[in-house]
Amino acid sequence: MARPSRHLPLPVFLLFTLPAYAINGPFLTACSVDTFSSPSKYNSNLHLLLSNLTGAVPISPKYFSTASIGSPPASQLFGLAQCRPDATAGSCTECLSLASSTAPVNESGVCGNSNSAALRYESCYLRYSNQKFFGIVDRSLAVFAHNVENSSNPVVFKDELQRLMADILPKASTSESRFAVGKRMIEEQQTIYGLAWCSMDLIINDCLNRLTSVQGWLSAFLVGSRAAYSSCYIRFEVYPFFPLDMISVTPGAPQTPPNVSTKGHGVDNADLSVNADSFLFSLVTLRNATNNFSEEKKLGEGGFGPVYKGLLSTGQQIAVKRLSGTSRQGLIEMKNEVLFVAKLQHKNLARLLGYCLEDNEKLLVYEYLSNTSLDKFLFDRTKKSFLNWGTRFKIIEGIGRGLLYLHEDSRLRIIHRDLKASNILLDNDMNQKISDFGLAKLFTIDETQRKTNRIAGT
Repeated sequence: MARPSRHLPLPVFLLFTLPAYAINGPFLTACSVDTFSSPSKYNSNLHLLLSNLTGAVPISPKYFSTASIGSPPASQLFGLAQCRPDATAGSCTECLSLASSTAPVNESGVCGNSNSAALRYESCYLRYSNQKFFGIVDRSLAVFAHNVENSSNPVVFKDELQRLMADILPKASTSESRFAVGKRMIEEQQTIYGLAWCSMDLIINDCLNRLTSVQGWLSAFLVGSRAAYSSCYIRFEVYPFFPLDMISVTPGAPQTPPNVSTKGHGVDNADLSVNADSFLFSLVTLRNATNNFSEEKKLGEGGFGPVYKGLLSTGQQIAVKRLSGTSRQGLIEMKNEVLFVAKLQHKNLARLLGYCLEDNEKLLVYEYLSNTSLDKFLFDRTKKSFLNWGTRFKIIEGIGRGLLYLHEDSRLRIIHRDLKASNILLDNDMNQKISDFGLAKLFTIDETQRKTNRIAGT
């Protein structure tokens, strides 16, 4: 096989021609020439940003997340991570972990200490920068690779390939996941399989324009080819390289990650991708706030794990839920909590301030309510005296208002499924807030009942 050739026809383009796909590293790598020093606040923030993105994307129903951290101009960072819809949660985590360890962090990474980098693997995409880039088309880099084998009937092959691309490119650009696959039969019982994929921050027109542009780098006469810009990717082969059942689903529809309902009833069908902007907490911050999760800061413990009282450096009091390390169900419930509560705003719902996914810790951060939960009053002989009829009616009314919002007034119809005294929190004035959405379910607007094969909640 010929050795890869490289040329730079323009300062803004770096082009690769690769005759084979056996590449251990990323298919595309783009690194800025400006760098940061190490150690530095920028370097620390980059570690935190990548850790949170790597943890957040596999539990997101869309396998996509954006985040920002730090203060401009010296330490501010923006990040985006995305996995292919057909990836498993495990392979998504593995791919992003590899990308996070490959790109930056130290001078041994492929991008060294570059302020900005983008890496595209076959099943994931990672990008970070000190400049906000969300929704902006990146024109800085093009990469392509070809199979060296020619098609047996080049004219027919080219025609069918063009028809395939004309089918999947518009589907990818208009799909919620910015992803589509397809196939075309050609002579001699040969089939062409194609895939098109954009970064989910791009609008429809920008996605289609970039896919159309990068299509020009494909070879229409060879039996396999792929090409990419930082923000989009196209590939075709004469063998399947994605699950064939993806072709039968609604074109470009986002595929359901593992352990999420496939019947249209889970959180995966809601428009609930969590933008982590101003939503991330560092592990150091939460350790300091809770005195390293000390026993004297412990408020209680539930099925999710222990809950701690904390105090931020700003003086704000918080409550920190710490996921039990061995709790798989807890991880699923944490995903529910982040996806639902982050998008719900109501005075009778407990407010989620943020989360942390760092060093194998999984933490949720809430506003702190000084009177903890209703059960502490109902079942305590002394505190029970505080619950006169006026206070009880006020709490009942607040619960009703919160449920009305969830069932009717929110843009999402959510059934809590675990409403009990310990999940009713009380502030200093005995105002009520519904908490713990780990078992919540999303209903369609006209849906009134549901069957389940697993008993849970109350």
